Amino acid sequence: GAVQVFWSTPEADHESQLTRSDITSTVHYIAFSLAETEAEAFADSVVTLDIDHPEYRHSAVLSESFKESILSDWS
Repeated sequence: GAVQVFWSTPEADHESQLTRSDITSTVHYIAFSLAETEAEAFADSVVTLDIDHPEYRHSAVLSESFKESILSDWS
């Protein structure tokens, strides 16, 4: 199927604590805003999380159990 890309945003309360000039936080809290049809596509797709930063790139496929946990949180 078609690839859909959704960009995350840092949680507002956490954003100010993400990075200092000499270090970055170990944990980053992010949020996604998905319409109902996008959430349905999420449920029926292979989902990857991709980091696209000039100094660090990585991609990971979400396990089915992880996806199920997210879907449970949404319901």
